[in-house]
This record gives sequence, C-alpha cells and structure tokens, in this order.
Amino acid sequence: MLDKLGDLAQSLDRHELAAKAFGAADAIRESIGALLAPSGRADRERSLAAVRVALGEAAFAAAWAAGRAMTLEQAAEYAVTPMDIGPLTSQRGERGLT
Repeated sequence: MLDKLGDLAQSLDRHELAAKAFGAADAIRESIGALLAPSGRADRERSLAAVRVALGEAAFAAAWAAGRAMTLEQAAEYAVTPMDIGPLTSQRGERGLT
C-alpha cells in the first residue's frame, strides 16, 4: 500500500511524500523479511529515480530517512491520511468536478 501511495504521490509531483512512502515501505519489508514482488520492481525503480531527480539527492535522502524511521503505526497512519492534490479541473479547464 505504501508503494502504491509513493507511485501516486510521484505521479502528482508530491515528491517528498513519495520518498517518505517508499522509505517506509522499504523499512517495513526489511523488518519482516519480505521482498518486493519482481513484477513491481521496474515500476518502483522508475518512480524512485523520478523522485530522486525532482528532489535532489539531499532532500531525497532526508525524506527517505524520515519514511524509514516511521513506526509501523506511523506508516499506517501516513498511508491513510488524505493527500492534498490541489484543485481538480475538468477537461474543459473549469475548476471543480463536472
């Protein structure tokens, strides 16, 4: 779930949120000895690379470390906290959902 949040955040240019989510997911997998499914590795690596470029190495490392430092409870809370994605626009460019 946290990897999916990271992918979504990256696609919405919410790079710090993405790096934290990916870092938390990585730490949780590590703590329970789980591996990332092979089918998801290439997509995750592309998302991580995009986040790293967008943030720069120092900011990426800080956000990644913050995600890795989350407890399981904090990561779960982070995963279900609504993300502010800004105003939604229709295809006609109008504000709001139509």
